[in-house]
Amino acid sequence: MARGASGRPSAPDPIAFTTAGLGVESAARWEEFTSSTFLPLHAKVLGDERLDATGTVAEVGSLRVMSLRMGSHIVEMSGRFVSDDGVPATLITITLKGHTFLFTDGQTHFATVDRLLVTSLERPFVSGFGEDTEALAVVVPTPLLQRSTGVPIGFTPRVIDIGNNFAGAALRTRLIAATSDQAAESLAEDDLVELISAVLSPRPEPAVHNHFDRARDYIAANLSDPGLTAPHVARAVGISERHLSRIFAEAHTSVPKYVREQRLLRSRGMLLQAADGLTVAHIAVRCGFGSVGNFSRTYHARFGNRPDDILRDNALRRALRGDG
Repeated sequence: MARGASGRPSAPDPIAFTTAGLGVESAARWEEFTSSTFLPLHAKVLGDERLDATGTVAEVGSLRVMSLRMGSHIVEMSGRFVSDDGVPATLITITLKGHTFLFTDGQTHFATVDRLLVTSLERPFVSGFGEDTEALAVVVPTPLLQRSTGVPIGFTPRVIDIGNNFAGAALRTRLIAATSDQAAESLAEDDLVELISAVLSPRPEPAVHNHFDRARDYIAANLSDPGLTAPHVARAVGISERHLSRIFAEAHTSVPKYVREQRLLRSRGMLLQAADGLTVAHIAVRCGFGSVGNFSRTYHARFGNRPDDILRDNALRRALRGDG
């Protein structure tokens, strides 16, 4: 095995891919690339739109690192993922630009810039990316993380703000370096795992959510309530409605817009993972839309297709696969 200047075995060169010029084949070719180099994911864009995406995948020891820049699309992992040697794995993503969401076990988790999202790959999930999103992702063997942190990783996804976190900033820099030809050789698996552990390990002091985080947590917990409004959220957080509006305005949104978007993202995740027997009416109630008509109109305006069509397409796809 070849060795670099550091004396460590040289890692394979990063693999880059772009969908530029592929037209209607872009989503399928992107799926082939990510599935063969990173994770077995099914990619889907809305309607017949092409997918603009560029990605680079690198190996750092037993870790797989990916930097990506892409347009709006959905990816799905329908089963449990383990590495070639049967070891369970954990997926960590950092949003650099735009926004991402992850739906698993009936819950939607939303990540904006400088938010780290960690999830076990032992559960199926649906993840979505907004237009012009840039992100970093790394797949880590779960036992390696657990030995380093000293605590179980667990199945419940976590979203961590790394905007003012030294370890998080260092991790972001190292992951970017891992996918560049110049710096990949000098990186060590231990260095990355240590930085990831520093971000994931529990802090010694109690976690104190700021008002925005507390408001988002309350909205997520009460999304099925069609009467969820800004006054309800403000009272729950313990601040005035005016102050709450200012906080959401600083995040370039409003409480009604944020609630509507979270309902849409949760409903989309439920539709894409829906089992036989789940109806549009059930999803509308679970996501707080109040009526099927309102749900269908709002969903169509946002995503360009109707909930009934997605359920029908999913049922057909399962039948073709022989899933029942």
